[in-house]
Amino acid sequence: MDLGKCIPVPLYNLVYHDAILISYGEARNGGQKNLLLGMLCGGVPELPVTNAGEKSLALIKQMAALHKRIALVEMTNHEFLDAARKKERSTFADGTTVTVDGDENSVVVNPPLK
Repeated sequence: MDLGKCIPVPLYNLVYHDAILISYGEARNGGQKNLLLGMLCGGVPELPVTNAGEKSLALIKQMAALHKRIALVEMTNHEFLDAARKKERSTFADGTTVTVDGDENSVVVNPPLK
């Protein structure tokens, strides 16, 4: 197994999500993929936002709205939805699910954010 290509299970978030705030931003390695990871983990968007494109800014706003809903809620489950580990879902104690598709660079939150 090539560990360089292994996508880890977010164990830290599964244990500490409801107790520790973790920030995610596009300026770190991974760019927009890091914002998708932030959505999956229910993280806090990093500020300041500089030179963010339209899609990145939309993800940052969506992450802020998601975090407002689940900041103090336990992450209860994480699962890979395909063999390539490109599609993932996290579930939170209030019933919120976040599904990220790494191939499409998309995220779906249920119930939808307002």
